[in-house]
Amino acid sequence: MKIGEYIQKARKEIGYTQDDIAKHLGLSRPSIGNIEKGRQSLDLDSLTLLVDYLKISIPDLFKTVYGITILTDSAKIAKIKRLEYRKLKIDQEIESLKTD
Repeated sequence: MKIGEYIQKARKEIGYTQDDIAKHLGLSRPSIGNIEKGRQSLDLDSLTLLVDYLKISIPDLFKTVYGITILTDSAKIAKIKRLEYRKLKIDQEIESLKTD
């Protein structure tokens, strides 16, 4: 799925028109049509406004469109804690093998 298709799908699920999006972003309706068709792109500020307006998240957008997972700070912290715990267990296993 391309980013424009994702935006169009999210827009339709909420029930917004291209005019609604255009007014919110300060763009023309044809510009929104071009964005949805992949003929025009959004700058980061407009993309941020749009995903907020459509009630979608940038991590979800990137995962769906590009297959990229963007970890939030809390997810990063949880992953670091899991890795630190695994490292601790490995270190304990190494120490137990040294004493045997």
